[in-house]
Amino acid sequence: MAEHPLDLTRPAPLPARVRLVKRALDIVSASIALVLLSPVMVGIAVAIRLDSDGAAIFRQKRLRPGPKGEPVEFWMYKFRSMRPPSPGAGPAWATSSSEQERITRLGALLRKHRLDELPQFINVLLGDMSLVGPRPEVRFFADQLDLQIPGYNDRHMVLRPGITGWAQVQAGYAGDEVANREKLVHDLAYVAHLYRLRTYLRMETKVIVRTFRVVLTGHGAK
Repeated sequence: MAEHPLDLTRPAPLPARVRLVKRALDIVSASIALVLLSPVMVGIAVAIRLDSDGAAIFRQKRLRPGPKGEPVEFWMYKFRSMRPPSPGAGPAWATSSSEQERITRLGALLRKHRLDELPQFINVLLGDMSLVGPRPEVRFFADQLDLQIPGYNDRHMVLRPGITGWAQVQAGYAGDEVANREKLVHDLAYVAHLYRLRTYLRMETKVIVRTFRVVLTGHGAK
């Protein structure tokens, strides 16, 4: 992570009570979701295998906070929504033409309604992610954005990345520096609500409610 002369955007550690309640809600929510949605997830996996060649589950290394708040990598799971990249192709934003061309017909539908992210409930149970938090980023893009946007990676120092988040429901997918600056503001606004249990629960509920709207309408999908 790039060093910045002033760390004005770096959040303070979260209160222990908020951390415990947030983790407890993550475990309960992810467990219930995996039980209730298991038939849907099996159906999606079968449909992916029938729609195109390749495994149903896609995994990719993303970043989460380590023991001292430093960014460390973990394997994030998703339903595969794209065809394999061309040999030698490097990382690219999902909005690029090359990435858009790789999206399968079924993958476009899964992405629109965020159904490709259902396997991330497993990541929540493993402790790598939270139900609500900043978007988990690939190290390549995180390092680039941290050089362009002071404090970009600091939002991960106190908070696990989320399946959904205030920035995701407010601003959708970010595929460039300008959009990521906007999403950083929303991420830090979310973190600011986590220092009191009452404001945390109010914000968490608001994000979940808006996430259901996004799932139903497909707002902000790429």
